[in-house]
Amino acid sequence: MIIFLYNLLAVISIPFVVSYHLYRSISRGRKTAFIERFGFIPASELKTLAGSEVIWLHAVSVGETIAAVPLVKALRQRYPRKKIVVSNVTETGREVAEKIAGVDLCIYFPFDYPLPWPGR
Repeated sequence: MIIFLYNLLAVISIPFVVSYHLYRSISRGRKTAFIERFGFIPASELKTLAGSEVIWLHAVSVGETIAAVPLVKALRQRYPRKKIVVSNVTETGREVAEKIAGVDLCIYFPFDYPLPWPGR
């Protein structure tokens, strides 16, 4: 029952979430942020990962992103051939992640909606 209610609330909230993030992405000049939040990473960004093994770190906001810096350094030393991707939820967290040496790609963590997306 809880899962049903969660999924129902998620589906009902879609128009509001889409409108809010579309407005914020456009008004702040981050058009790719909108599509990333819904799970679509531009092909130009994914090319940096092509053919490589990837380590994906998720840090919600600035604090977690700063705390991940020693981990990124250690991972880079231990696995120099692997690509490191950092995902964030907040814009400020992403801004910090983009400045971390050794990170190959920064993305917004996608929303998890119970919809039948292609390929799902």
